[in-house]
Amino acid sequence: KPAAESPAERGAAGALRGPAAALLQGARDGSGSSEVIDCEAAPSFCHEKLDCQHHHDQWNLFFHIATPSGHANIKSWCHNSPKYNKPVNDCLITGDLKAYAHSTFADAKEYGNLEADASYCYLAGLWNDTAVTETTDLPEMERICDARYGSAWKNLGLRDLGRVKIDSKEGFQTREGAIIYAQMACAGGNYHCDVMYCRETYCKQDYFVNKYSRLAYEEP
Repeated sequence: KPAAESPAERGAAGALRGPAAALLQGARDGSGSSEVIDCEAAPSFCHEKLDCQHHHDQWNLFFHIATPSGHANIKSWCHNSPKYNKPVNDCLITGDLKAYAHSTFADAKEYGNLEADASYCYLAGLWNDTAVTETTDLPEMERICDARYGSAWKNLGLRDLGRVKIDSKEGFQTREGAIIYAQMACAGGNYHCDVMYCRETYCKQDYFVNKYSRLAYEEP
């Protein structure tokens, strides 16, 4: 029987996307890597770039999310299926960063993640990362991540989630946790998409700007 969740774990379970969410879900419900990917319900996960129906071993991500050769590992998204099918398509398949911004915002609203994602944008500094443009692709994202974080993003594993604290109403509780999550976005191949997500949504809406922009310079 899974252990009872703390409020922080409940918040994190809702707020995290990508490989981070995969491990949390597996830890909570005891799932491993044996589930079948439903390609009809979530076709993005079966695209040749991800090939999740043949590759979705989440437990190898515990020590390193990035590939052994130090590149972003977009297959680390496989355990999110069927959630985030549209954002996965927009970011990892077609490379339409603005479409990702709006599809991810819609999912965040549905899943109750708006507060967490807004705090992430400001605490992790994504709100003013001008290196990312609408045409930034995966190789360029890796160069941006190298310039911003050095090799730290290549060495993170899902075990590092222990340092990420999220409250479902107030978002990320520390700058360190938000930066770890940004580095995990580098490792999962969606950092540039997250920057555009922040820029197109939370940086333009008065409610989020008024509540969270102070986190660009202040601690939570």
